[in-house]
Amino acid sequence: MTPEVESPRPATPSGLLVVGVGRSGTSIATRLAVSLGLTPPQRADLMPATEANPTGHWESESLTLLNATLLRRWGRNWWLPPPAVTAAMLDHIEEFAGLATAVFRVAFPRAPWAWKDPRLTVLLPFWERVLGTQPVLFPHRDPGGVARSICRRDGLSPDLGLAIWERHARLALAAMAGRSVAVASYSRLCADPEGWRSEMASFCADVGLSVQVPSDSARAYVLDVPAPTSDEIPLSAAQASLYDIVRSLEGTHLEFPRIDAPREDASVGRRIAAISRRTRTRRRRPRGLLHHRW
Repeated sequence: MTPEVESPRPATPSGLLVVGVGRSGTSIATRLAVSLGLTPPQRADLMPATEANPTGHWESESLTLLNATLLRRWGRNWWLPPPAVTAAMLDHIEEFAGLATAVFRVAFPRAPWAWKDPRLTVLLPFWERVLGTQPVLFPHRDPGGVARSICRRDGLSPDLGLAIWERHARLALAAMAGRSVAVASYSRLCADPEGWRSEMASFCADVGLSVQVPSDSARAYVLDVPAPTSDEIPLSAAQASLYDIVRSLEGTHLEFPRIDAPREDASVGRRIAAISRRTRTRRRRPRGLLHHRW
């Protein structure tokens, strides 16, 4: 379980945290949030587009590097997420709070901002100590689609992709308890981008972020985005139950509930450990993980 962390609650939020498992549509979700008037990272700090994300990642390179450093302090990284985030783990990286504040202010000099980083599924408790409690957008996608995308990009097997999805999904659900959260599916974003963006605008207004639905078409933002596909990758019983929980939470929550998720199968830990052994043996990251652009 993620520890209880007393986070300051500002009178009005400063921005929107996009917290979602990598390869779940977080980039296009952030792109649409920015179209509402939320500020992306400074242009000089904006991560450039890559083959994996031709429309852009919408991430801060400096904050990505900082988050990678924080995870390394735990002996972790994006594709080796821990089973839980403990108070002792947070205390171990508390010394970075001042640096984190300074780096964030350079990356986002103006509010309201929109910050996306797939590592926030793990590091949200740390950043809430730095930024205070901020509203969260949680984009999600079917686990098979996430696993296939990870497989294509990183050269991992589907079962390893599912293990990565499961760990990150569990961590995010635990960390978001009590926060204002909009849960939004990738499939709906692709099928009804106008309705999706209007719902996000209403959520932002409800939590105190100043946004405005623009006159341009939201459909134009998703024309070059791959449509969801039916991915026939078998899920474990726990993974299927976890995904059912995620889908049941679709919509907006001014106070996200505490989730009683099914226990993680022991096989998930073994698969995560297998990725660790593979990277140590080859003395490099899996293909596609050679960069900081997830």
